[in-house]
Amino acid sequence: ANEQTVVAYQKEKGNSLVAYDKNGEILWSHPLSTYYTLLESVGEHIFIGVGRTVEMLDLNGNLIDSFSLSYTPRSMGMNGDRIVFNSSVSAAKNLISVFRYDGQSVTLEYELDFNRNIVQTAVAEDGKVLFATSVSIFECVRSVSGYTAKKLFDYLEADDANPNSSKDFGKDVLPAMLNAG
Repeated sequence: ANEQTVVAYQKEKGNSLVAYDKNGEILWSHPLSTYYTLLESVGEHIFIGVGRTVEMLDLNGNLIDSFSLSYTPRSMGMNGDRIVFNSSVSAAKNLISVFRYDGQSVTLEYELDFNRNIVQTAVAEDGKVLFATSVSIFECVRSVSGYTAKKLFDYLEADDANPNSSKDFGKDVLPAMLNAG
Protein backbone atom coordinates (compact mmCIF):
# COMPACT_ATOMS: atom_id res chain seq x y z
CA ALA A 1 0.00 0.00 0.00
CA ASN A 2 1.14 3.50 -0.80
CA GLU A 3 1.66 5.44 2.46
CA GLN A 4 0.78 9.09 2.16
CA THR A 5 -0.08 12.13 4.21
CA VAL A 6 -2.76 14.41 2.79
CA VAL A 7 -2.74 18.08 3.80
CA ALA A 8 -5.14 20.93 2.97
CA TYR A 9 -3.24 24.16 2.25
CA GLN A 10 -4.46 27.73 2.15
CA LYS A 11 -2.25 30.01 0.07
CA GLU A 12 -2.56 33.43 -1.53
CA LYS A 13 -2.65 31.93 -5.01
CA GLY A 14 -5.29 29.35 -4.10
CA ASN A 15 -5.96 26.39 -1.87
CA SER A 16 -5.09 22.80 -2.58
CA LEU A 17 -5.20 19.32 -1.19
CA VAL A 18 -1.69 17.84 -1.41
CA ALA A 19 -0.53 14.27 -0.73
CA TYR A 20 3.07 13.59 0.32
CA ASP A 21 4.93 10.31 0.55
CA LYS A 22 6.95 9.40 3.66
CA ASN A 23 10.01 11.24 2.21
CA GLY A 24 8.11 14.49 1.78
CA GLU A 25 7.79 14.20 -2.01
CA ILE A 26 4.51 15.37 -3.54
CA LEU A 27 2.46 12.46 -4.86
CA TRP A 28 -0.51 14.45 -6.13
CA SER A 29 -2.37 17.74 -5.73
CA HIS A 30 -6.02 18.70 -6.18
CA PRO A 31 -7.43 22.27 -6.24
CA LEU A 32 -9.48 23.12 -3.17
CA SER A 33 -12.06 25.88 -2.89
CA THR A 34 -11.53 28.62 -0.32
CA TYR A 35 -14.97 27.85 1.07
CA TYR A 36 -15.06 24.07 1.39
CA THR A 37 -17.62 22.89 3.93
CA LEU A 38 -16.73 19.21 4.13
CA LEU A 39 -13.39 17.40 3.91
CA GLU A 40 -13.56 13.72 4.85
CA SER A 41 -11.36 10.70 4.19
CA VAL A 42 -13.43 7.52 4.31
CA GLY A 43 -11.88 4.18 3.37
CA GLU A 44 -10.38 4.47 -0.10
CA HIS A 45 -12.03 7.83 -0.84
CA ILE A 46 -11.75 11.53 -0.08
CA PHE A 47 -14.87 13.71 -0.10
CA ILE A 48 -14.74 17.48 -0.59
CA GLY A 49 -17.91 19.51 -0.09
CA VAL A 50 -18.16 22.99 -1.58
CA GLY A 51 -21.59 24.37 -0.85
CA ARG A 52 -24.07 21.75 -2.07
CA THR A 53 -21.58 20.08 -4.43
CA VAL A 54 -19.50 17.07 -3.32
CA GLU A 55 -16.42 15.79 -5.13
CA MET A 56 -15.35 12.18 -4.56
CA LEU A 57 -11.64 11.48 -5.11
CA ASP A 58 -9.68 8.25 -4.99
CA LEU A 59 -6.49 8.06 -2.90
CA ASN A 60 -4.44 9.09 -5.95
CA GLY A 61 -6.26 12.43 -6.12
CA ASN A 62 -8.29 11.45 -9.19
CA LEU A 63 -11.84 12.75 -9.42
CA ILE A 64 -14.25 9.78 -9.37
CA ASP A 65 -17.50 11.73 -9.41
CA SER A 66 -19.04 15.09 -8.56
CA PHE A 67 -22.66 15.30 -7.42
CA SER A 68 -25.06 17.74 -5.77
CA LEU A 69 -27.03 17.62 -2.54
CA SER A 70 -30.22 19.53 -1.77
CA TYR A 71 -28.45 21.42 1.04
CA THR A 72 -24.88 21.96 2.28
CA PRO A 73 -23.59 18.77 3.97
CA ARG A 74 -22.63 18.90 7.64
CA SER A 75 -21.43 15.33 8.13
CA MET A 76 -21.22 12.03 6.28
CA GLY A 77 -20.52 8.34 6.52
CA MET A 78 -19.72 5.54 4.08
CA ASN A 79 -19.64 1.77 4.25
CA GLY A 80 -19.37 -0.48 1.21
CA ASP A 81 -21.35 1.02 -1.67
CA ARG A 82 -23.59 3.26 0.47
CA ILE A 83 -22.83 6.90 1.32
CA VAL A 84 -24.94 9.01 3.69
CA PHE A 85 -24.87 12.80 4.16
CA ASN A 86 -26.53 14.89 6.85
CA SER A 87 -27.42 18.41 5.72
CA SER A 88 -28.73 21.05 8.12
CA VAL A 89 -31.67 22.92 6.69
CA SER A 90 -32.12 24.85 9.97
CA ALA A 91 -31.23 24.37 13.64
CA ALA A 92 -34.02 21.82 14.08
CA LYS A 93 -34.44 20.40 10.55
CA ASN A 94 -32.07 18.03 8.77
CA LEU A 95 -32.06 16.11 5.51
CA ILE A 96 -30.50 12.65 5.26
CA SER A 97 -29.32 11.94 1.68
CA VAL A 98 -28.39 8.35 0.86
CA PHE A 99 -26.33 7.56 -2.25
CA ARG A 100 -25.03 4.37 -3.89
CA TYR A 101 -21.55 4.08 -5.38
CA ASP A 102 -21.28 1.44 -8.12
CA GLY A 103 -17.49 1.65 -8.50
CA GLN A 104 -17.70 4.34 -11.19
CA SER A 105 -20.34 6.88 -10.23
CA VAL A 106 -22.57 8.01 -7.38
CA THR A 107 -26.38 8.07 -7.63
CA LEU A 108 -29.03 9.28 -5.21
CA GLU A 109 -31.00 6.43 -3.64
CA TYR A 110 -33.34 8.41 -1.36
CA GLU A 111 -33.68 11.42 0.96
CA LEU A 112 -35.36 11.64 4.36
CA ASP A 113 -36.52 14.87 6.03
CA PHE A 114 -36.06 14.86 9.79
CA ASN A 115 -37.31 17.57 12.13
CA ARG A 116 -34.67 17.31 14.85
CA ASN A 117 -30.99 18.14 15.12
CA ILE A 118 -28.88 15.17 14.00
CA VAL A 119 -25.49 14.81 15.71
CA GLN A 120 -24.08 11.76 13.92
CA THR A 121 -24.73 9.54 10.88
CA ALA A 122 -23.33 6.13 9.98
CA VAL A 123 -23.75 3.22 7.60
CA ALA A 124 -23.70 -0.23 9.24
CA GLU A 125 -21.93 -3.25 7.69
CA ASP A 126 -25.25 -4.51 6.33
CA GLY A 127 -26.00 -1.16 4.65
CA LYS A 128 -28.48 0.12 7.23
CA VAL A 129 -28.40 3.90 7.53
CA LEU A 130 -28.32 5.01 11.17
CA PHE A 131 -28.40 8.48 12.69
CA ALA A 132 -28.66 9.97 16.14
CA THR A 133 -30.02 13.01 17.89
CA SER A 134 -28.64 13.94 21.29
CA VAL A 135 -31.07 11.48 22.96
CA SER A 136 -32.21 8.87 20.41
CA ILE A 137 -30.95 6.58 17.67
CA PHE A 138 -32.84 6.04 14.42
CA GLU A 139 -32.67 3.79 11.38
CA CYS A 140 -33.87 4.82 7.92
CA VAL A 141 -36.51 2.28 6.83
CA ARG A 142 -38.67 1.93 3.73
CA SER A 143 -42.35 2.71 4.24
CA VAL A 144 -45.37 2.78 1.93
CA SER A 145 -44.74 6.44 1.08
CA GLY A 146 -40.93 6.31 0.79
CA TYR A 147 -38.51 6.29 3.72
CA THR A 148 -39.08 7.10 7.38
CA ALA A 149 -37.12 7.03 10.64
CA LYS A 150 -37.51 4.09 13.02
CA LYS A 151 -36.51 4.84 16.61
CA LEU A 152 -34.11 2.35 18.18
CA PHE A 153 -34.24 2.38 21.99
CA ASP A 154 -32.40 -0.78 22.95
CA TYR A 155 -28.89 0.53 22.39
CA LEU A 156 -29.34 3.65 24.53
CA GLU A 157 -31.02 1.69 27.31
CA ALA A 158 -28.23 -0.92 27.26
CA ASP A 159 -25.57 1.79 27.33
CA ASP A 160 -27.32 3.56 30.20
CA ALA A 161 -27.35 0.31 32.20
CA ASN A 162 -23.67 -0.43 31.47
CA PRO A 163 -21.52 0.74 34.43
CA ASN A 164 -18.38 0.63 32.21
CA SER A 165 -19.83 3.02 29.61
CA SER A 166 -18.45 6.54 29.34
CA LYS A 167 -21.94 7.63 28.18
CA ASP A 168 -20.40 8.91 24.94
CA PHE A 169 -22.59 8.16 21.92
CA GLY A 170 -19.74 8.10 19.38
CA LYS A 171 -17.44 6.07 21.63
CA ASP A 172 -19.87 3.55 23.13
CA VAL A 173 -23.33 3.44 21.54
CA LEU A 174 -22.60 3.81 17.82
CA PRO A 175 -19.78 1.21 17.79
CA ALA A 176 -22.09 -1.23 19.62
CA MET A 177 -24.75 -0.71 16.94
CA LEU A 178 -22.27 -1.11 14.08
CA ASN A 179 -20.77 -4.27 15.63
CA ALA A 180 -24.25 -5.76 16.03
CA GLY A 181 -25.03 -5.05 12.36
